[in-house]
Amino acid sequence: MGMSFGSCKLPDEQYYKHLDDEKKHFLVLMLGDFEDSMIIPEEVVRRLKGEIPGEIKLETRNGYSHTIVVAKNQEKLVLTVGWRQFIENYDLQIGDSLMFRYKGTSQFNVMIFDKLGREKALSVVLDPFLHRVQDRRNEAHEIGSSKKMDVPWERCKSRTEYHYANLDDEKKYFLVHMMGVFQHEMIIPEEFLQRFKGEFPREMILETQNCRSYVIGVAKNNGNLVLTVGWGKFVGTFGLEMGDTIVFRYIGNSRFNVIIFDELGCEKVSSVFVDPSPPPVQEKRTSATDTVKSSHFRPQTIETQPFSIGKGMRMESPRLQMEMDKSWEDNNTVLSVSSHESSGLSPACQDNNIVRRSCLL
Repeated sequence: MGMSFGSCKLPDEQYYKHLDDEKKHFLVLMLGDFEDSMIIPEEVVRRLKGEIPGEIKLETRNGYSHTIVVAKNQEKLVLTVGWRQFIENYDLQIGDSLMFRYKGTSQFNVMIFDKLGREKALSVVLDPFLHRVQDRRNEAHEIGSSKKMDVPWERCKSRTEYHYANLDDEKKYFLVHMMGVFQHEMIIPEEFLQRFKGEFPREMILETQNCRSYVIGVAKNNGNLVLTVGWGKFVGTFGLEMGDTIVFRYIGNSRFNVIIFDELGCEKVSSVFVDPSPPPVQEKRTSATDTVKSSHFRPQTIETQPFSIGKGMRMESPRLQMEMDKSWEDNNTVLSVSSHESSGLSPACQDNNIVRRSCLL
């Protein structure tokens, strides 16, 4: 049993503890031996106000619900019966990440990302044949004859990837780990751009869970798109360090909603609660003649128009890589995002303010 999690260092943890459980997020990195069972991180247990019952349901974005038995072993809560099938259904590997949000009545919304930060399409797209193929594949694994099920399984995965690529950008999430030199500028991962259908804005706005907005300049440099002006201030405001993680969701008009986790998978409290002090002063925005200034990048003039992802990039966007197959639209088995889906990003500024004030009194 293994994963990456530990003791979070949160000076305002008492405020977070009083936040409704439905507004809390946890990030778990798949490490070690997790195929048969997994210990629920102590921080998850400690940060939830209610007790975790002996049976929980994990609901993926496509609306599928998976029942998992929770057992107690040496004072630890462990996911047992049902966990292995969940692992197999979504082909979880070492380096993948799960983001949990409690939704009440023993249920957790769960979002699944691969090691490159991409959502697993199998957990997002509603495929009417998916469960049937998964069940037959699991049965084949049990009797040791899974090879004949690999072909339909791979076809199913390819079909869901195809339809995920054609979802609206507002329905997609992406996870980015802070790695390398990122304190002043950060290259936007190509995997992020590859899944973004529209033109990437020259200036983006990051909106945290406490509804604060931060304007970040985007420059093109040596074939990469780079977060530049404003990024250093954003990093400093939330104390981003190596190993921290940000989950992005595009919400339109060049705005991205973000959830910020520390290296242990705990939400950064400063991004959740409304600080009574005024927001930090934004760095001067870029003009059409501004250039990228960094010892790590060769300066190039920032373009005045949105960046076309499919041109000048080493990877093209899904829209340019494949055209929408119109025949799917007329087929009763069209894949889609389930109507059961609920956003993993749910800022509630007023509630956060009330909780913080009540804790201070």
